[in-house]
Amino acid sequence: MIAQIAAAALVADCRVLATPASVQSVPTEGNQEDVVPMGMTAAWKAGRILANAERVIAIELLAGAQGLEYLKPLRPAKAVARLHAAVRQESAPLTADRPLTADIERVTLRIREGRFAS
Repeated sequence: MIAQIAAAALVADCRVLATPASVQSVPTEGNQEDVVPMGMTAAWKAGRILANAERVIAIELLAGAQGLEYLKPLRPAKAVARLHAAVRQESAPLTADRPLTADIERVTLRIREGRFAS
C-alpha cells in the first residue's frame, strides 16, 4: 500500500510541476525588461517530472510482478514472462513486509538504462 501512496504523491508532484514556468516570470530592470526567459526553470521542472514518471513506472512494474506471483502456477505470455524475469533480477518477490525504496530505485535505474524497452 505504501508504494501506491508514494506513486500518488509523485503524480501529485508532477501536476504541480506541470504549471507553466512563465506564470512565475517577474519584471526586472524597473519594468523595462518585462520578458524574462524561463527556459531553464521549465527544463528543471521537466527533468523532475521525468524522474517522477520513471519511479511511478517502476512501482507499477513491481506491483505487476508481485501480482504475477499470486497467479502461479499459471504462466503469463512470453513477453510478460520476460519482463517479469527482468524485474525479478532487480527485486525479489515480497514474502514479508520490507522497505521497497531500494527496489524502486534499482528498477528506476534499469528503466533509465532502457533495460525494459524490448
